[in-house]
Amino acid sequence: MSVDRAQRVLNSPSMRAPALRPAATSRRRPFSVPDAPLSARQRQTVLLLGRSLKPKPVHRYTNGVLEFDLCGRVLDRGESGTGISVFPVQHALLAHPRADRISVRICSEGGSLVQAERIYVALRQHGAHVTTIADRQCASAATVIHMSGDLRQATAGTRFLLHAPEISPASNGARWTAGEYLLVGNYLRNWSDALVDLYAARTGQSRDVFAEEISNERHMFAPRAKSLGLIHCLEGEEAWRSGKPYWHPDVHSLISARPGIAEMRKLVTERPSMLAGKIFGHVAFSKAARQLR
Repeated sequence: MSVDRAQRVLNSPSMRAPALRPAATSRRRPFSVPDAPLSARQRQTVLLLGRSLKPKPVHRYTNGVLEFDLCGRVLDRGESGTGISVFPVQHALLAHPRADRISVRICSEGGSLVQAERIYVALRQHGAHVTTIADRQCASAATVIHMSGDLRQATAGTRFLLHAPEISPASNGARWTAGEYLLVGNYLRNWSDALVDLYAARTGQSRDVFAEEISNERHMFAPRAKSLGLIHCLEGEEAWRSGKPYWHPDVHSLISARPGIAEMRKLVTERPSMLAGKIFGHVAFSKAARQLR
């Protein structure tokens, strides 16, 4: 497959970000992860483009662990400069399909929400356990990438900022008539609602909490982020078992007590909420219980 043909496949509707107008043309709701993986043709396209374009590597791969360092602005499609681009992340994920753990360190002021959503979907679609670490700054669209983590962490002092999406009229060459404003307003409402749904679904909080949070546009630090469920713990507070990270409010006491299976089953029966995502890590709680014997 030639590079020109590969570019055309990559720009087909199944791979392209939603158009600015209208929002209804998008084939799936933002942040929804397709059940089916990329087709063999799409995988071949991305890998071919990677060999041809040689994107600057943003990852390291060692012994089944794929690590990303994502720093700077989330670049929009076609935007040049240094920052976080979709393609190098997609290429690394497809080049290492057997990675069983992915670690993503993020230091970003935000940027393109559409491109951040594509990175989110790519990470969630890979199938490996994902740990995200917000480092110093995680704002705006960067929080979308952060929400892809099965285990979400932050370094001490990291600042978070959630806010509603925006479009500057100056960034579009169209005449901004009343109809144009209505179309763009509906588009932004669609993305704003999807963004609130994402935060609520990934944290278990009420939609109302995040609808208020994105409207006040106030910075927050780790304690507030933890209370909202944006992070599970600070980096270094997790517990490692068999090379996998775990975290639970009681994980340290569980490990020190080393309960047997009978005691663990009793604990799960008494506290069934632990099965509803209250333990965060690489595997299900039942497997963690077996490892803690």
